[in-house]
Amino acid sequence: MEIKKLKEFVLMVGILYLFFNYIMFLGTFLIVYFHPTKTGIITINSYGEADIEFVLLLAWVTPVVLYTFYTTFKNVKQLL
Repeated sequence: MEIKKLKEFVLMVGILYLFFNYIMFLGTFLIVYFHPTKTGIITINSYGEADIEFVLLLAWVTPVVLYTFYTTFKNVKQLL
């Protein structure tokens, strides 16, 4: 029973991550789109955080997103 709860937790984390990434990208696009010059500058290492974010992206986020896609499409196949 514990594995099922862990799978549900990982699935929820993956879905929430994808959702909030979408909101972030949409917000960034809309802010730049409505700017008079339609340009923006995005810095990724203002506080020296880029290395830590890269490690997190590879070590944690990628497996969660892949698992989410696997589980989602597996469930869609079962429904068809």
